[in-house]
Amino acid sequence: MGKRGYGLFDEEIIMVLSCFRRNCPNIMCNRYSDKYGYICASCFEELEQAPIDINIVDFMDSEPGTFLQECRDYNKIFPIME
Repeated sequence: MGKRGYGLFDEEIIMVLSCFRRNCPNIMCNRYSDKYGYICASCFEELEQAPIDINIVDFMDSEPGTFLQECRDYNKIFPIME
């Protein structure tokens, strides 16, 4: 980020990097693909949890939360032995 001077005041230039996923409201993305555009942390996390054969174009065209999988409580499946 750069700074631009305005007389006595300096204003920080803030870039808006909106997530390219359909209807995602996030505007601060730190991941970018030349092919697919910006993706926010929450959409990227969801993408990582999506089925391995997911088409990225279909994912980016889906609503956020579409591919969230209910997490299992592995502590119930593998309880600590005492």
